[in-house]
Amino acid sequence: ICIINFLKEVGISAKIKWPNDIMIHDKKIAGILIENQLTGKNIKLANIGVGININQINFSTLNATSLIKELNLKRDLHMDKSLIIEHLNMLKDDFGGFAVDRYEHCLQTASRAYRDGRDEEYVVCALLHDIGDILAPANHADFAATLLEPYISEKNYWILKHHGIFQGYYFFHFLGLDRHMRDRYKDSEHWKDCVEFCAKYDQNSFDPEYESLPIETFMPMLKNVLSQTKKSIYKAEA
Repeated sequence: ICIINFLKEVGISAKIKWPNDIMIHDKKIAGILIENQLTGKNIKLANIGVGININQINFSTLNATSLIKELNLKRDLHMDKSLIIEHLNMLKDDFGGFAVDRYEHCLQTASRAYRDGRDEEYVVCALLHDIGDILAPANHADFAATLLEPYISEKNYWILKHHGIFQGYYFFHFLGLDRHMRDRYKDSEHWKDCVEFCAKYDQNSFDPEYESLPIETFMPMLKNVLSQTKKSIYKAEA
């Protein structure tokens, strides 16, 4: 649905062909991609994502189309920040029992990090740390970490990936869980960094009286971070 909304924003009317294709008239422009890793006959790991035809012109066997064919405009292949904002907007009005919705929580977290003098990459991680709350509620921290992994440092990736467990220090005991679960990772060089992220920026960003910066403040930072791919299987090693 987010892809449909994105296409609508750029002037393309598309429809979902259930279960996994997005079509423009009778031509496919996007679809779900699934890659399984097997151990014997069992699925060990399943990577699920969405592929969009962007700058491809020739399709030898598929009845397909692309953004460049529909709009006659070649697009930058860096992550489109409008898609990120579309996902972030999904957190609006989702309070989950808190005094502020999850969207405001993300703005607060980023605002605190920014006002504390953190660099752009760190602030962007703070802004998007809970972006998976609706799409991946069972592993939202992994969702954010995987989304930003190509663009951020190993330390910031580690913080994102584990912040859900570290944040549990503040509420797991109310759910009958071990609030000290984070101590399993004490041998990591980034343990203190993740503790600090949760203590200074995450756990206290549910304040309805806090004056968060508007999303427009973070857009240039988001653009800068997402325009520099640090690691990818599609990027040659230096």
